[in-house]
Amino acid sequence: MRWLSLGNGELEVNLDSHGQIVCFYYPYVGQENQTSGNTNRIGFCHAGRFTWVDSCECDMGYLDDLMIGQTRLVLEPFEITFTDFVDDHEPLITRIISLKNYSNVKQDIRVFMHHNFSLFDNDVGDTGVFDPEHHAIVHYKGLRCVLAKLVDESGRGFDQYAVGKKTADVEGNIIQGTYLDAEDCSLSGNPIEQGFVDSVISIGLDVEPNSTAKLYYWLLAGKSVERVTSKARELVPSKAESDFSFIRSYWSKWLSRVGSPNLPPSVLRLYRRSLTVISSQCGRNGSIVASTDYSIERVSHDTYNYVWPRDAAYIANAMDMAGYPEYSLRLFEFASKVMERDGYFLQKYNSNGTLASSWHPWASKYEGYLPIQEDETALMVWC
Repeated sequence: MRWLSLGNGELEVNLDSHGQIVCFYYPYVGQENQTSGNTNRIGFCHAGRFTWVDSCECDMGYLDDLMIGQTRLVLEPFEITFTDFVDDHEPLITRIISLKNYSNVKQDIRVFMHHNFSLFDNDVGDTGVFDPEHHAIVHYKGLRCVLAKLVDESGRGFDQYAVGKKTADVEGNIIQGTYLDAEDCSLSGNPIEQGFVDSVISIGLDVEPNSTAKLYYWLLAGKSVERVTSKARELVPSKAESDFSFIRSYWSKWLSRVGSPNLPPSVLRLYRRSLTVISSQCGRNGSIVASTDYSIERVSHDTYNYVWPRDAAYIANAMDMAGYPEYSLRLFEFASKVMERDGYFLQKYNSNGTLASSWHPWASKYEGYLPIQEDETALMVWC
């Protein structure tokens, strides 16, 4: 299950119940899923013992109902917090990792970040490579690239890495991979692999007693290696902190349009959070996706990552009523481009405007007819 969605209309990221990335949609909301729904794992090594984050008890949610995710967990003697947000413009997700040592002695910890990409949402022909010039890991395939970078507060980069092969079971679940190399608290340093690949980066640090240390982690998507590496040197701690302040202010102002309706506090919070979640499912090109939850793909070999004109109309109308008319305006532009020349919509569309999968036939035995999903088909006019 996807617990949090974060996005800017070009990059949309879903997190699981432990703050791990499970969906990474680029360059459209809902299309393509560059992880194929597989988990980008997080691990820790302390006192010679390795722990995956999904064995920890976590508390997570949206920070103040904004488009900022926060995950909290305890790994004694540390309290660990992930603060995640997507840039307002770039296809970039930033994670600030706070590690509070609540003991009275200095403690060491090593953090591992795993990258489980299948670019273009398929498992053929990926490359993962360590880039020494930019001290980053780059996954690329044709017009899809993702750069990963991890530094401490001084700007010191990760001190271990590994790139290697992964394997999956018949249902597509990853059962072996380079992530297993982390479980002895040390990575091999293999610099490149091609095919069906994953990678891990790691950094170790000492945290003073009753003090907090921070790490900064970025995933930057792009359509060329040159594009993502040209931005790598901009990814520094001061940028992460200033970006966090800006994003917090940006989404606070966005939610301020709600005002102070006469609602019970719990209902008002649900209302605000609902607006945030809806926004994460809306593309810059006007697409409004039914759901970017990819979990049913393993069973049905399809998803709800599509634009149904019917569903999108309901959402656009709700956003209009809430004081966000820009979503319906963009949807009308999207709809005008996908509408058939004879003035009707087909069942559903991909978020890039192409025709999506369908279960509506084009003929009844020998007689042809329009494959229209007839229930509430005029809602685009109504909204």
